[in-house]
Amino acid sequence: MDNTQNAADTLKKKHDESMREYPFLDLADKEYVLRVIQRSPGKKIITIVITGLIVLLAIIFLISYPLFLARDFTDPDYLGVFFFCIGIIALAVLVCFVSITNNKRNRLFLTNESIIQEIQLNPMSHEVNTINLVNIEGASYLQEGLLANLFNFGSIEILTDNSDPYRFNFADNPKHEAAILNQAIEAFKAGSAAEG
Repeated sequence: MDNTQNAADTLKKKHDESMREYPFLDLADKEYVLRVIQRSPGKKIITIVITGLIVLLAIIFLISYPLFLARDFTDPDYLGVFFFCIGIIALAVLVCFVSITNNKRNRLFLTNESIIQEIQLNPMSHEVNTINLVNIEGASYLQEGLLANLFNFGSIEILTDNSDPYRFNFADNPKHEAAILNQAIEAFKAGSAAEG
């Protein structure tokens, strides 16, 4: 009886810790988070580099415009070009900020009973998908392209028994994470609790 009570207390403690750390998750009574899979920082780096290139090109165009047309910076046409370039720069920085912010809110949670995918496509769209481990056949990964291999990111696919696979793109270290997911799925189906 003492071992059963200790196991129940441990389960409750893990559940309470998960609820404190992730209050936005709708966890069942004895459910707790084993692992959180984040998006790769490689996507952030790519976003920042592309934004930097756009800003650099806008600045180069802004400076070189009067030089190519043999005009000076006080020309009335230059004022329109100036505001156009400033608008391009502001838009690029805003898109970069939104992309990086949304990237932080895209996560995959492995619990002792399910996999929960949190998706933030834009500041006004938030989606959460939950798949019970009983309904999952396995997980696989896809890592293709130079940047994906250079920054070690890729896609994790969660294969279910009755629908299209769920895909988590830009996962950090997808091979390792897919292996952990498969171990947890096998442990759950074997009747033992997966250890994170």
